Formats: sequence, structure tokens, C-alpha cells
Amino acid sequence: MTFNKMIVAKHSPQNGCLSEDGEMLYLPPPIKWPAKERSHEFRGVNSDRRNKYGWVVEAREGIDLREVGSLLGEARVMHPNFVAMQEQMLTAIAKMDVGTSVSVDFFKRGIPPKLELVVHRVIFHKP
Repeated sequence: MTFNKMIVAKHSPQNGCLSEDGEMLYLPPPIKWPAKERSHEFRGVNSDRRNKYGWVVEAREGIDLREVGSLLGEARVMHPNFVAMQEQMLTAIAKMDVGTSVSVDFFKRGIPPKLELVVHRVIFHKP
């Protein structure tokens, strides 16, 4: 499956965004699925640095999930949920406008409540 948008970093250590400007971000599988709601972070494809936020941009030639895996190398994509998580992330941003800021968190959804990893919009307020 090919996607037309991706998430990139904007370097801002004070906001927990440690990758360089424009670095493509991916969603790392959690080491252990949490028992309660909490935040998660994106990682830089090249630097593997943590990023609390990402920004939606238009992909130049489309993003193929196999391409993301080859950029990261086999060691990082061995997790059984890796491809499903990247697809979930790219599907979530597909309808968002370019320039939208996003974050990723674990939220309880549904009945009965089930913990899910959710990529969502973030609004920054200027004082």
C-alpha cells in the first residue's frame, strides 16, 4: 500500500523534538503494551531520536511501507506489529492537512474500553 503523506520532525528540544528539521518519523512499537493511558513518541528514521510531535507533509513520490522498513534496517522492524503500526499512523494522517501537528498516545476507546495507540492532531497555543 502506498501513502501520499508522511510525518516529519521540526527540531525543538524544548518541545521534546530531537530530530533535525525534515527528518522522516516512524512509530516504534512499544517495548511493553501499557496498562493505562500514557503518551508515546515518534522516532527519526535516520537518527532514531525521540520526538513528541511531528508535522504532516506531502510525500514526494508516495510512501510504501516496505520502503520504511528498508530505511530502518531489519533489526528495528523485527517486531510483529511494526508494519501494522506504520500503516495505522499513515492512515490516520492521510486525511489531515499538510502542516498539521500530530502526536501519538495510548487512549482507552470503545465498550468495553480497550487501550489503543492513536495518532492525533495537536494544537499549539501561543501566549
